[in-house]
Parts: sequence; structure tokens; C-alpha cells
Amino acid sequence: MNENTMIKVLFESRLAYLPVIRKAIHGICSAVVQNPQILADLDLCVSEAVSNVIFHSYKNESGHEIQLIVSLFSTKIELQIIDLGLKDAAV
Repeated sequence: MNENTMIKVLFESRLAYLPVIRKAIHGICSAVVQNPQILADLDLCVSEAVSNVIFHSYKNESGHEIQLIVSLFSTKIELQIIDLGLKDAAV
């Protein structure tokens, strides 16, 4: 990959979407990562982070927006998970 690529994915705060999110991350990141163990680690990392957002930031409520931004570079991958949280969610 010669140039930087940024992909944004918006999804609702539902645990049922985690398998789809994992497959999306796997597919996107496989453009620059060939090592299956690293891809599995990325899948696990994103799954854990997104489930933490759903449980702790949104108190397991569906209907809230989560944004996932994947930036692919020639030497690295950046993953951002963005949520708005609930005002009274404990940190």
C-alpha cells in the first residue's frame, strides 16, 4: 500500500454487531497485514474495546452511535473507537 487510507465505519451500540465488526476489521487490515496472528490480535483488541464502550459508556443500551476509524499506513495501522457516552456513565 503506497498511500495512506482512512476508512470510517458507523454502527449502533449492539453486541450482536461484534462479529460483523470483527470481519470488517479483519478484511480492512489484511490489506497491509499478512500475519494471521496479528490480524487475530487486532480482531480481539477491537472486540474488547467496542464491548467496553457498549457496557461501560452506554450501559448496554442499544441505539447509540459508535464510530470506528481505521487508518492504514505503509508501516502502521491506527484504530480509533469514538463514542459520545452517556452523561451519567461511571468511568
